[in-house]
Amino acid sequence: MRLEVRELEAGYDGTQVLFGVDLAIGEGELVTLLGRNGMGKTTCIRAILGLVRPSSGRVTVDGREVAGLPPHRIARLGIGLVPEGRQVFASLTVEEHLLAVARPPTRRGYQPWTRDRIFALFPRLAERRNSRGNQLSGGEQQMLAIARALSTNPELLILDEATEGLAPLVRREIWQVLAELRAAGLSILLVDKHVEALLRLADRHYVMEKGRVVWRGSTAAFRAEPGLAERYLGV
Repeated sequence: MRLEVRELEAGYDGTQVLFGVDLAIGEGELVTLLGRNGMGKTTCIRAILGLVRPSSGRVTVDGREVAGLPPHRIARLGIGLVPEGRQVFASLTVEEHLLAVARPPTRRGYQPWTRDRIFALFPRLAERRNSRGNQLSGGEQQMLAIARALSTNPELLILDEATEGLAPLVRREIWQVLAELRAAGLSILLVDKHVEALLRLADRHYVMEKGRVVWRGSTAAFRAEPGLAERYLGV
C-alpha cells in the first residue's frame, strides 16, 4: 500500500497543531515519524486515519483521496492501527480480541493473517490465548495490540509509540516482529523514541518539530548529519 500526505493541517478546538505536513510511504516500506513529545506525531496519525478531521491538505491511499472520510471507511481500505497506550480490553481474552476485529484481506493473493499465523508470530500470545487483557504484562499487551491490528489484515500498519515503557528484552522482540512484517511486504509507519533501533530497521525517516516536518531522509543521510538527533530528538 502507498500512502501520501500533502500539506496536511489539523488541530483541536480551534488550535492548529499540524502545519503543512508532507510525508509518503511506498509499497513495502518501513518509515519512521520522529520527534519529541508534543510535536504533532500522534495528531498526524489521527488526521491520516480520520480520527481528527484535517482543516486542509490531502491524504491518499493508493491514489485514492481519503481526507475527510470517517475512520471506519479509511480502516477498511487496509490500514491497521496500534495505538499509543495499547488500549486492550480488560475483560476480553487474547483470542476474543483477535476474533472481535478479524476481517478478510482487501487484496486478492494476499496471505491472510489467520489466528494460527498470528500465534506463530507471537508464541507468547498462543500460550496466553485464554487470558484476559488485564491479566497480561505490558509487553504481552503490546504484542496483543499488534496482533489485533494484524487480524484486520492490513496492508499498512501504523504503530504509535511501538515500544513505550517496555523492558529491553521485550523491545527487541517487537523490533524482530516488525522486521518480519516488513519482510512479508507490509507497509509500516512507525513512531518510537529508540532512534538507534529505528535506524537499523527503517528505510526512511521524517522528523517533526512544532507540527512541521523539519527533516526527511534515509538512514545513511540521518547518520551523516552530525547533531541531528540531539537537535530534534534529545530531551
